[in-house]
Amino acid sequence: MTIKQNGGIFGRNPSYNDVTVNDLTATGVAATTVSTDDLSITDQSAISAPISAMPSLTKFQIGNLGTGSDATHSGRIKLDDQPGSLQSGGGIEFKTSTFGDGYGWKIGSIDSGGVHLVIGTRANSADWTEVARFNSSGNLAFPSGQGIDFSATAGTGTSELFSDYEEGTWTPVDVSGAGVALSSVTATYTKVGRAVTYFMEATVASTGSGSGVLIAGLPFAPANNNFVGAFHNTGGNDYLALTNAAGVRIQIYDLGGSSVVAWSTLSTDTIRATGTYFTA
Repeated sequence: MTIKQNGGIFGRNPSYNDVTVNDLTATGVAATTVSTDDLSITDQSAISAPISAMPSLTKFQIGNLGTGSDATHSGRIKLDDQPGSLQSGGGIEFKTSTFGDGYGWKIGSIDSGGVHLVIGTRANSADWTEVARFNSSGNLAFPSGQGIDFSATAGTGTSELFSDYEEGTWTPVDVSGAGVALSSVTATYTKVGRAVTYFMEATVASTGSGSGVLIAGLPFAPANNNFVGAFHNTGGNDYLALTNAAGVRIQIYDLGGSSVVAWSTLSTDTIRATGTYFTA
């Protein structure tokens, strides 16, 4: 199909796959620039210039670009496929202000760390700031300290921002000074916000030490002492597992909480402990 300069459409087949434009003139609309890799449409001035051999585009831009350099353009929509950082990378960019570098937001694709999609914002003349990303595993990820905001369901709490979730393992070790070895260890934790739930299972080496059980290695420091957990040994006894904030440790007491359990009581037993505490 051909669009003629002086009007009319010429073509025999009503189903058109290709379009040829002869001597396109745009008046009072937008300046049009064509190079080997981009097309920019602006409102700087009216133009009257032929467009020939449309290239393979890597950038399309439309908006009020003023007379300054690309860095000062405002009120624009820009699409390009250039890889790189969020600042220089490709994507869809919206800018809405004439102040400095403008205000706006950007959805971009960058190649750093296998990231596929990054969402960012910009204010004044600062670089783009990442606010969220869909990573190469398809997961939504937030920068540290940011997360899902539930403030629309306002309550009496001091924060409704869900900014942390983590699962992992930790390594329990005897720090009583008795040098008791722990084997066949399984130790995991789940952190949701400030709440940490831990679990451990281990076999105690043969020992006659009268030192009180003191196990270090918790994945995060408790905010305070004496968050209560449960402790059990295959000898058939149940005890209290109390956290100690200063040493990031678990200390074992009898159910009354008054007497420290000695390692000799647990010699050759399999021990299990679990509890939940809060971080600072």
